[in-house]
Amino acid sequence: MSIIWWQPILWVGILVACYWTYHRIQTERHYFHSALQSHWQEMRRFWWPSIIIGLLLSILLLAVGLVLPLKWLLWVELLGSLGLLLSVIGYQLPFWLLLATLGYVLTVHPRPNAVAVAFLLSALVSVIGAGLLNYLPTDAYSPELQRTQRGKLTSSYRLRQFYLVPLIVFIPGNWLTLHLPLMHSQQHVTIFVLPLILGFTQLVKRQLPFTARQRLMTTQIIQATLCLLLGGMCWWQPRHLVVLSWLAVITSGLLILVTSYFNHRGKLRFNQVPNGLRVIAVLPHTPAAKMDLHVGDVIIACNQIPVTNEKEFYYALQKSPTFCHLRVQDQTGEFRILESAIFNDSPYEIGVVTFK
Repeated sequence: MSIIWWQPILWVGILVACYWTYHRIQTERHYFHSALQSHWQEMRRFWWPSIIIGLLLSILLLAVGLVLPLKWLLWVELLGSLGLLLSVIGYQLPFWLLLATLGYVLTVHPRPNAVAVAFLLSALVSVIGAGLLNYLPTDAYSPELQRTQRGKLTSSYRLRQFYLVPLIVFIPGNWLTLHLPLMHSQQHVTIFVLPLILGFTQLVKRQLPFTARQRLMTTQIIQATLCLLLGGMCWWQPRHLVVLSWLAVITSGLLILVTSYFNHRGKLRFNQVPNGLRVIAVLPHTPAAKMDLHVGDVIIACNQIPVTNEKEFYYALQKSPTFCHLRVQDQTGEFRILESAIFNDSPYEIGVVTFK
């Protein structure tokens, strides 16, 4: 049985996840003089509950008798580690799995069912990634500030989260002899533990962070559908393994480029406004979150007092230290009235982040 702790992709994943968490805390301290959420929330989600998801998926893979080619796993270790190191540009594991499949097909003469199994696992990873994005979204989006050529502050957002999903699978070996219906044969196999690092990193400039996350989920579902279709074609058209692998990589790359285009070329801009106070982050589990305040909203008045900067905003909050009444304009231009009780004698803990 292979020991999970010997594999470089695990340690690269841990180091990269720690680096991005540290980077987020230091960036927030630089821009806002304190971390918006100083605890290492990303590392807690790195371990839990994604490990349980990996164990449940492992039971399914072992039950159906899925055997992964050892040389494909070597490509996954190599390219998966490379993808994590390049996460400053962006990271989506399904793309690197498909690239590993292409490398595997180009360097050996694989059986069609082995390539189909690789595509199937890539599809499962895409579905799990979409599920994690939907049910375990990041609690807060970390804003980064820049100045425009005219001197105004504008905000972009780093979306990042990594999840450790350990998979227990069969590989060719001499530990067990099993009849595997999915592989249409009886094989000698060994147990292997593969630490997959799921997750994403994205820089969002011209979209709502929530919209960017939804678009990323859609991309993952499309990738899963693509992998299932190409996996089926590998069984029916084994002569075209190289073409199918190239098609998978190119299509997946195009999906990533389209997602990045919308993140950088959308219609929204998160910049300072002269007639209010732009909200650039809302902390979870705070009065601002309970009021349903969103990133991009503009606070026009607080407790019936017009506000145009942070000093005026907190002065207005002090007028009613246990209750907050906001007049807000959203990104569509619509006005809303939001009200909530706030922490007694702690109006600064309302949980809204604005331009200083």
